[in-house]
Amino acid sequence: MQLDRSYDITANDKVESTGTKRRFKKWVTDAIYMNNCNKIVVGTSSRELRFYDISTSHFFEEFHLFGMSDVPYCFDYWFDKANLNSESLLVCGLDSGTLGLFYFKKPVTQLFETPFKNEPGALKVFIQDLKSQHSKWVRYTCLPALHSEMIRQVKYLPENGAIISSSSCPNSSLLISDINRFKQTYVFKSPKGVECFDYNKSINILVSGSANHNVQLWNPYMTSKPIAILRGHNTGVIAVALHKALLQIFSLSRDAVIKVWDLKEHTCLQTIAMKFPSSIHGRVPEHGQFPMCLLTSPNHNCLLVTCNDYIGQLSLGNTTKSQLTTPVTHDTQLCCALYNQFFKQVVTGCDSSTIAVWDIEAGSKAIVFSNAHGNEEITCMKFDATWRRLLTGARNGTIKVWNFQNGHNLHKLEPVADADVTGLLALNDRKVILAVGWSRLITLYDDSDPDNMYVTADLSWRGGQLHKDDISAMDHCPPNLLATASFDGIVYIWKLETEKLLMKIIHQNDGNNL
Repeated sequence: MQLDRSYDITANDKVESTGTKRRFKKWVTDAIYMNNCNKIVVGTSSRELRFYDISTSHFFEEFHLFGMSDVPYCFDYWFDKANLNSESLLVCGLDSGTLGLFYFKKPVTQLFETPFKNEPGALKVFIQDLKSQHSKWVRYTCLPALHSEMIRQVKYLPENGAIISSSSCPNSSLLISDINRFKQTYVFKSPKGVECFDYNKSINILVSGSANHNVQLWNPYMTSKPIAILRGHNTGVIAVALHKALLQIFSLSRDAVIKVWDLKEHTCLQTIAMKFPSSIHGRVPEHGQFPMCLLTSPNHNCLLVTCNDYIGQLSLGNTTKSQLTTPVTHDTQLCCALYNQFFKQVVTGCDSSTIAVWDIEAGSKAIVFSNAHGNEEITCMKFDATWRRLLTGARNGTIKVWNFQNGHNLHKLEPVADADVTGLLALNDRKVILAVGWSRLITLYDDSDPDNMYVTADLSWRGGQLHKDDISAMDHCPPNLLATASFDGIVYIWKLETEKLLMKIIHQNDGNNL
């Protein structure tokens, strides 16, 4: 690696009538590359954003956005790779705990209005003028009061329009917020907050590091407790990275020690003490805000670590596996698979809300219906007793009944909460459908009218709503027993005929979740 060029950002203020200037150094908080329009955005401690054009060999500062209410501390940027000039999004995490969102309407064409000016240099844009003078090109909005402390890292999730943000606040350490504020916010708590995180949708894992020396693994939709806690660092964790192909986690602590963790076994595979000049003799070195970067492109498979003025590069070796060439059946990971013993077919569902029906003998698709639940992930599927109808539940609490052979939606069941549906059961003899999930409720739906498209929810379960934690599973033992289990380790056995509680089973050995 060679340094290509550098740029000195200073603030020039006139302090005397003679016109002499004094140069003030300012802190650069973060920078991000807008690769659809070949620009770099730099945030500083002076509550400003500087936009640099790097489309030519002679790069220059094009826009200077100033007058922000708070310091922009971290960035994330998203654009549509299929249409580079369509609306893009720059997310700014501010030191007040607020998220600032810049929507650039035609980023390749122009970012801001460019009126004629006599002075050379960057065009200065006052943030208060965005609505009046620059609304043709950019739109700015805020998501206020997300964290009570400075936001340390942000990540935009385009697949569901959400933003992950972290801070040092124990009560709002890690948040997954809906950008349109329609859906509930998932709040993860950690005693000393979260310094850093990484997320991978295809393996559905959220990894965080904090000042308490631990690395935590989370289910993105289960906020009560982490899946696992990886211990071993002697100082605070300041960076984490997920390697999907290797199924490994890389974590960097403040004393410049890297640990490699196995994602499945939750064990430490390797410990590497980086030998930076500033870390010799046991001294704790200084690090920038984002001291580690994982590169997994075909040309670069390495880990970059920074410390003071030094950059360390660790090669990760060859990640080519035979499974990478195996044909795939869905565009995202599968979440459910069922075998229909009557029609000798297999039904699969994936996170992109696509349901496919397969001829098991020919190995071919019989039918595919997309957007079964819109953009929501499918969380459970179940056949009724006739094997002719398919019941599906989604992440947002919606439930649908299908004729799975032609993809026709027969019924839409009223959701009781914006939460995962984890269990469905059609009781044909009673003409009732039961549903459970993270709403913690046992819900009944009338299944007697085949022409009723919209079915309302009935919460009058006679045994009472006893679960105090999210219901994770449900099973039926014909003809008259029903079991429901929740994440707190409690299993309830019900008598279906009377809907009364028959037995309560509590797992008391180690307190593990079910």
